[in-house]
Amino acid sequence: LDRVDVDDAALVFGGRLKRVRLEHLGVALQKLVRRVADGALHVEHAALAPAAFGDEINPGVFLLKLFPGTSPEAFRHIAAMGCKGLVLEAFGLGGLHYIRRNLVGALHELSEQGVVTLVATQCMYEKADFSIYEVGRDITGSNIYSARDMTTEAAVAKLMWVLGKPDVRKELLRQSLCLEMS
Repeated sequence: LDRVDVDDAALVFGGRLKRVRLEHLGVALQKLVRRVADGALHVEHAALAPAAFGDEINPGVFLLKLFPGTSPEAFRHIAAMGCKGLVLEAFGLGGLHYIRRNLVGALHELSEQGVVTLVATQCMYEKADFSIYEVGRDITGSNIYSARDMTTEAAVAKLMWVLGKPDVRKELLRQSLCLEMS
């Protein structure tokens, strides 16, 4: 469940939301937003267990969208900037260059330096799945996780928050906390 229909509008869970347009918010959506803001609409979902999220975050997260000319050197700069996390928008279902420009090796070097990486996909309606391509099977490591079907925005926010909780980081990255991944 990614949305709840109410009257003529839909309430979309923020972790699954991808902005496409902002200019024309319909009247029904404005009414829905007003009802939520006034506390007149309460949504419960079985997958949303009560949780104490806290407010410890680490803003040191870098977002990198891969393109055919991405250099392994980019990964070295991320570590040199002091970033503690990387959200990597990979090709297809989690693919990276590994023949002429070995991004897999550079990603592992980054992991060894303690940088936590969430690998997402550039495909809007798919998920990052390391088991599909041969290169994906070589990606996994101690600090490298699949963002599965999270939006890039949700992956960045989740990684910033999870980096503030090093003791439980591994389990938090693998589970859905607020319907951000299925």
